[in-house]
Amino acid sequence: MQWLNYRALGMLIALAVICGVMTVLTSWRNDWGPPTFVSDVNLRNVLLQCSITTVAAAGMTLVIIGGGIDLSVGSVLALCTVALAVVARALPGAPGIGAGVAGCLIAGAAFGLLNGLLIVRTGAPPFIVTLGTLLVGRGLAYVLADGQTIHAQGVTAGASAPPLLITVGVVAACHLFLSLTPTGRYVYATGGSEEAARLSGVPIGRVRLLTYVASGLCAALGAVIYWLRMAAGNPLAQDGLELYAIAAVIVGGTSLSGGQGDILGTVIGALIMGVLANGLGLLTVPDYWQKVIIGTVIVLAVAGDRLRRRRAP
Repeated sequence: MQWLNYRALGMLIALAVICGVMTVLTSWRNDWGPPTFVSDVNLRNVLLQCSITTVAAAGMTLVIIGGGIDLSVGSVLALCTVALAVVARALPGAPGIGAGVAGCLIAGAAFGLLNGLLIVRTGAPPFIVTLGTLLVGRGLAYVLADGQTIHAQGVTAGASAPPLLITVGVVAACHLFLSLTPTGRYVYATGGSEEAARLSGVPIGRVRLLTYVASGLCAALGAVIYWLRMAAGNPLAQDGLELYAIAAVIVGGTSLSGGQGDILGTVIGALIMGVLANGLGLLTVPDYWQKVIIGTVIVLAVAGDRLRRRRAP
C-alpha cells in the first residue's frame, strides 16, 4: 500500500510537471501572452476529451488486473453509438433515448460476455479472441449504420455535465468494487497467480467472465458519452481507443502481467495521456509527431513495468 501511495504521488507530480510545461509552451507560442492551456474552456475540454478514455480504461483495468486484455473496446463503443442512434431515431423523444441507452448497454454487456465465454470456455489467448471481436464489432457497426454517420434528431450536441458525471460514477464504482468487495480481491488473485487462486477456491472462470462483461459495459457507457457529445452514432468512432485505454492503464501503474494496479492510478494515467495530446494539439505539433511522442511514453511505461517486476522479490 505504501508503494502504491508513493507511485500515485509520483504520477501526480509527473502530471503537474507536464501541465506546467504545457502552460509555459502555450504562453511562449502566444508571444508570452495568456497561456491557452490553462484557460477555463481548454481545461474543460481536457476533462471531456479524457472522459471516454477514462471510462474505457476503468473497464480495461479490471481485465488487465485479472490477467487478460481487451482489444475490442473501441469497436464495441462504435457499435453501441450506432445502436443507440438507430433506436433513438426510430423512437423520437425521451422514450427513444431511454430505449437507445438501454440497448446500448445491453449490446456492450453482450459483447463483453461473448469475449469472456470464448476465452474461458476455449482457453484461447485473450489477445487473439478480442482482436477477432474487434473486427467483428467494427464490421457490424458499418453494416448497421450502412457506412454512414447517423445524426440524432431533436438532440443538441455538446453536453458537458452528464459525460463528467458518468465518468465519475464509473470510476467510483470500479474503485469500490476492487477495494471493498470479495470479488474484487478475487480479480487481484486471479491475475497474480491463476494456479494459486484456483487452489484457494477462487472461481477463476466466473471472475474472468465478470471482468470482460464490465469492460463491455464501460465501452457502452463510453458510447453514451460520445453520443451526448456528438449527438450521432458513428461506425468510425474512437478508432484506436483500445490502445489509448491500455496506455492509460499502464502509465497509471497497473502491471500488464496482472495482479497489481488500481483505478485511481488509471485515472491519473488517462489525464497524463489527455494533457499530452491536448497540449501537443495546442502547440500545432503534427499528428504524426504526436503519435511518436505518445507512443514513446507508452514504451517507457511498459519498460518501467517490466524492470519493476524483475526487481520485485
